[in-house]
Amino acid sequence: MKRTDTTIRQHPIDELDLRYATLRLPSPEAVARLREEVEQEGMRHPPLVSNGVEEGRLVVIDGFKRIQVARDLGEKQLAVQIVGLDDVFL
Repeated sequence: MKRTDTTIRQHPIDELDLRYATLRLPSPEAVARLREEVEQEGMRHPPLVSNGVEEGRLVVIDGFKRIQVARDLGEKQLAVQIVGLDDVFL
């Protein structure tokens, strides 16, 4: 198990690995609330992604609703927070 420092950078939404999305089933109401918040205030926190699960992939750990809202709003890129967590840590 390893964890390294975090980095925040812009990344294409379509290149994010959403393999864990099925473990989180957000309600349509929660997504609608978040969309309204993002439209008013912008995205407060970047989704959390890991570069330690599979080499060359950024796997989303947290922020599935934020990614969905960004897609719904037509965004092509999104600031993400990258951490070096491996699949054992997850």
